[in-house]
Amino acid sequence: MDITEIQKLIRYIEENTRADKVSGIDFIDPRNFKPKVQGKQNYVVFGRRGAGKSTLLKTLSSENGNFSIYVNLEDYKDISFPNIIIKVLTRMFDDSVKGLNKEIGLFPFGRYLKKRKIVKQLKKASYDLKNKLNSPDSLEEQRKYKSKASEGGLAKSKVKNPIGSIKAKVKYSESDEKEVQHQWKIDKLNELKTSIDEHKELVSELSKLTQKQIILVLDDFYFIPKDIQAYLVDYFHRISKSNEFYLKIGTIKHRTTLYRQTLQSYVGMELNADVYDIDLDYTLDKWNELKRFKRELIDTYPCEQLRIEFIR
Repeated sequence: MDITEIQKLIRYIEENTRADKVSGIDFIDPRNFKPKVQGKQNYVVFGRRGAGKSTLLKTLSSENGNFSIYVNLEDYKDISFPNIIIKVLTRMFDDSVKGLNKEIGLFPFGRYLKKRKIVKQLKKASYDLKNKLNSPDSLEEQRKYKSKASEGGLAKSKVKNPIGSIKAKVKYSESDEKEVQHQWKIDKLNELKTSIDEHKELVSELSKLTQKQIILVLDDFYFIPKDIQAYLVDYFHRISKSNEFYLKIGTIKHRTTLYRQTLQSYVGMELNADVYDIDLDYTLDKWNELKRFKRELIDTYPCEQLRIEFIR
């Protein structure tokens, strides 16, 4: 191999260090993870940076027969809670509209009418959520208005005298004005929670129309602050219940908290109960797996000297 080819290889590796939509790398699957992550179950993919999490999750794209929505949470790492829920929801609904519009020619007329109805509902849900972004997370609102009450009447009198008679009319009225004040608390998170049933129904209708499983990919999840991670996945886990809707999460294990137990309730997704894991890391606590993997690499390498050094 000449120096030009080596330089091309180095440049290719540098360009594809981080997997994204424009990278040219494919996931090499010696451990048969592709069929696993594509199954009808929630999965979290653990791995260090560069381990292949994003490349594996990229195999879930709509081009591979899924109805997939991809969200890179690094874009939202500085957004407060619960606004981050709104951002993910609006991205999910907006991308669903784009996905349906791409499949417009695939629908017969009856399903086309149904598609138009769902697109309208998705757009409205997204519009309503975006309007919430600029409002405070919590506030107490007061409204004052005036209430008026009035009474009135008419009095008549007639006086006779030698010249003639005199008639008189007197009108009277009384009014009472009161100021009324109403006060209530607006909580954005509670409003989102009360909308879960609507969002679940919308996702269910979307799945029925497309006849596909709906996949929400939350990549680079570890960029979200750990104290809100469990609450973020908890919201979308509720939407997934009894739906053809599945979460696929890419993250680093030691920077992730998917489940939290409080005095009041359980929050998030518990490993091996609500979500299953795929671990791309080879660490010393899995020595036999690490050794086998390294040996397979060496066995396919043409340099005999490397094989000798490894055996030593």
